[in-house]
Amino acid sequence: GVSQSWRLVWEERLGGERHFAADTRLRRPFAHGEVFLEATNLFGASFTEVGGVPQPGRWVTAGVTLELGPW
Repeated sequence: GVSQSWRLVWEERLGGERHFAADTRLRRPFAHGEVFLEATNLFGASFTEVGGVPQPGRWVTAGVTLELGPW
């Protein structure tokens, strides 16, 4: 019952900056929600977003989503 999804991105900005980023998400659904583990920027690419804001390197999060109601 575990599934995995991938997101692969190649971007080239107008200023000439280029980067490749890979994200993945593992999820395990259950009766009223899911448990997940997500990793973004797996290769630690260094890049800036709009307005010159630097983006974090590798990032890992985990969580639970719950479906509430109807009661």
